[in-house]
Amino acid sequence: MLKDIWEKTPFHLAHRGASGIAPENTLVAFRKALEIGSLMVECDIHATREGTVVVMHDAAVNRTTNGTGAIKEMSLAEIKRLDAGSWFAPEFAGEPVPTLSELLQVLRGRTTLSLEIKQAGIEEASVAALRDNGMFDDTLVISFLPQALVRVKEIAPALPTGLLVSKGTIQEVVAKAQEVGAEVLSAHRAMVNAELVGAAHSAELKVTAWIANDRPEQQRLIELGVEAIGTDHPEQWQW
Repeated sequence: MLKDIWEKTPFHLAHRGASGIAPENTLVAFRKALEIGSLMVECDIHATREGTVVVMHDAAVNRTTNGTGAIKEMSLAEIKRLDAGSWFAPEFAGEPVPTLSELLQVLRGRTTLSLEIKQAGIEEASVAALRDNGMFDDTLVISFLPQALVRVKEIAPALPTGLLVSKGTIQEVVAKAQEVGAEVLSAHRAMVNAELVGAAHSAELKVTAWIANDRPEQQRLIELGVEAIGTDHPEQWQW
């Protein structure tokens, strides 16, 4: 499925699920993205104290749950007791923090995944989860951490990867993506211009841009030739 999706450009990535209408990185947000028909969804991962990979953007639970503390210092049981929905709206009260395996079971056979590794050292557990839950062939692994992408390629050479960037010259970011063996350059929208897209495509890198929620910016990026655009509002995608 992932190999075919690049023929359907431009497409949107549902950023942390349909995070504009549901609490980010929860199963309800991803199910809403599936209902919308998102060809790809994006999530972020960290690992608990015992090494279980869970879906959350921040390294600490403070912002998106009713708890406090660093994920890496908490047990899975402690994470599972948290409410990850009430902060967004009362109707989502009690929505739990999903494990990566729980998310993969929801997504399997229904869409593709852009999996952002936020924490070094969780590459083996993440790849194992993809294999165990039937999402290995439908996942792009992305990260701001170059060494995480290098490690993923060591573990699973066939798994496509993408380098996330938000700063640097065009030459620097394209060279770094090539250096780590990435197939995709995922750039903040402010960096994306004709020169960057041209350089990336010349280097046989696909380009995704993040995050664009308004139509004029999406149109600008599409006209530049990006393959995909991350958005918090997949329900508003009109392309």
